[in-house]
Amino acid sequence: MRFLPRRPLRAAPRRGAALALLLCLLGALLAPGDLHARPDESVVVVLKDGSELMGVLVKETEESVAIRTPFGVTTIERGKISEVRRGENPWVREFRARFERAKRLRKAEAFSELGEWAGLKGLEAERERAHEEALLIDPEHEISRLALGHARVDGAWVDAVEVERLLDRGWRRAGASLLPPAGEARPAPGSARGADSGSRPSPPTPAPVAGDIDPEQEARRARLLEKRRRDREEFEAKRRLEFEGVPWSDRHRIKTRNYELHCNSTREVAESYAKIMEALYAELSKRFNQKHIRRGRLPVFIYRNQQEFMDRNGMSRNVGGFYSPRSEQVHAFYGPFGMTSTTYNVLAHEGTHQFQGRILPNMTNLNNWVIEGFAVYFGDGSRIDYKRKKIVTGLIPRDRLMVVQDRMREGTVQPLSKLAGLPRNRFGGAEYADSWSLLYFLINGPEKEKGQELIARYWLAGCEQRVGQKEFDQLAERYFGSVGELEREWKEFILALEPEPAGEVDDDGAFTSLDYMFEILGPGAGWSFQQSGLKSSELVAITPDGVEGSDHRILVKLLSKTDELQSAEAFANDVLLAGLEKRYAEVELEQVTLNEYHPFLCQWVDRDPEAGKKDAAETEEASGSDKEPEEPGPGKIPPPPEGEADAEATPPEPPPVRRRYRAYVFVGVTNAYMLQCEFPIEEFDRHVGTFEQVARSFAKIFRNRW
Repeated sequence: MRFLPRRPLRAAPRRGAALALLLCLLGALLAPGDLHARPDESVVVVLKDGSELMGVLVKETEESVAIRTPFGVTTIERGKISEVRRGENPWVREFRARFERAKRLRKAEAFSELGEWAGLKGLEAERERAHEEALLIDPEHEISRLALGHARVDGAWVDAVEVERLLDRGWRRAGASLLPPAGEARPAPGSARGADSGSRPSPPTPAPVAGDIDPEQEARRARLLEKRRRDREEFEAKRRLEFEGVPWSDRHRIKTRNYELHCNSTREVAESYAKIMEALYAELSKRFNQKHIRRGRLPVFIYRNQQEFMDRNGMSRNVGGFYSPRSEQVHAFYGPFGMTSTTYNVLAHEGTHQFQGRILPNMTNLNNWVIEGFAVYFGDGSRIDYKRKKIVTGLIPRDRLMVVQDRMREGTVQPLSKLAGLPRNRFGGAEYADSWSLLYFLINGPEKEKGQELIARYWLAGCEQRVGQKEFDQLAERYFGSVGELEREWKEFILALEPEPAGEVDDDGAFTSLDYMFEILGPGAGWSFQQSGLKSSELVAITPDGVEGSDHRILVKLLSKTDELQSAEAFANDVLLAGLEKRYAEVELEQVTLNEYHPFLCQWVDRDPEAGKKDAAETEEASGSDKEPEEPGPGKIPPPPEGEADAEATPPEPPPVRRRYRAYVFVGVTNAYMLQCEFPIEEFDRHVGTFEQVARSFAKIFRNRW
């Protein structure tokens, strides 16, 4: 296949040289140099590509402009600058606009989020003002309390001054609270200076019930949790250095055989991603096996943290990375994205698009089901095997499987007679799962030889011309008899899939999941972790020994959140709460604090089946009270006289066990964790303390930091 060479740049006419020189001289006279620069002046540097950098002017010369941003000093060459706007700090203007929007919302969360944003922009006074406004609306808003340096002493809030005084006396922080040194008595609630009288108490957390938890076991757990906390702090200290990195102007530039990688985290991080991208390229080359691949290094830009990625590219917090077909660039950031995604997942997804753009004459020739389906197949369905130092593909992403299985059972999955022709503007998060599952079936299913041949012919046709539903239908008929038969086999195969175990249990009784990036500590003796026989949404279960059935369980579940733009509050109310209210009774929902997290606490109970039967009977009686008793007709057996029922009739089934539930829900961008317990109503109070003990051990981990 031939590709047209790029048009060479033409030399500028000689007669323009004098004019160019004159303009350069005028620019040198008019542009302020070192002597004319006003340090500490707030500026907006508009680049020729349309992006903007905001900060404080540090140095300005004929060759470059240096500004200080929240990430350090960045130097920009004059040749890349379109305009330098001077004047008032643009972040202050932006703060005022956001402040007015928060006032209209009248929510503490809005001001708290504004305070965090202002802190990232270096606006200290504005940060404090926003958090103080949050406390005027909700005096118990913990995020703002902690941001202002407050802490709890025996449940009552004390201000930053009192906190410093107590810390100087040897007190120590434990989450949002202060604990006294050993042997020192605690002050009475509200007696410490700065305590807020009349503020609402925080939601009560059930304490472990005596007799259900052994004191020695609890002491051992406390030691293990403290050890794990220290390990996490050491790891996080290293990660903070990686997030600080270096200014973008001093970024590491690494050239490999197929990539030119730019990264301003540490050199170690940059080199690791260079190796990862080459391993990904090798895997993609092997899978696609195309002879005609355009040469040249592919550009990859990895920013040291998410905030810099957002600022430099104008992206929201819901975007983990992107691929630009025009420039062939992939942009991402170092650090986790959402609850379970890593930089590797983002690079594998966007890197697949980048590779597709390199080998396809026109990516728009192929429909989204195959373009995005492959990106999910390699992005979500692969991981780095640290022991073997290679990339493993063809894995089953649990959240995608969960979505498509639920859609198949509900009858809402996209039929294959439409999926391959679906317009791009109707291709959402659920269709990503549908497309992945179809590709997974074709590549790994019971008739994978036919499936892989179908994909290859569809792909090769797309290299020559635009293909869609018609071409897919023809290939489905050729290899599987019909689209309907292919759909039947696809659904049967996908519904029978089970995901791989989510993690491992170590010798200390902790369950750790590197793929889903969390850790919990089991209750100890008498309880066991279970990973078999679970639904695709259930990552792990903890059950009491010797108890059969699923009436007594502590679960960690993964919930799907297909709308990435939906806020945590909207997901909790519109999806979680609404779904529970349809099926259960006594549903309650509120946002609380658990360790350093701010999950939603949900509580609900099974509906009373007897009450439902009674309501149905009353309805039937009311509607049929005027009817005459029905006479038995031909072939009908009259009912036995009252009191003479058949003695050999099947005994009635025992009534179902009614359960009570309690759960903490941690909401991310594309999914959410649910840490849940379910116990029979009459036993709930005895076991809920054990659940709270497990919940307090829950921690996000980022050891799989790539």
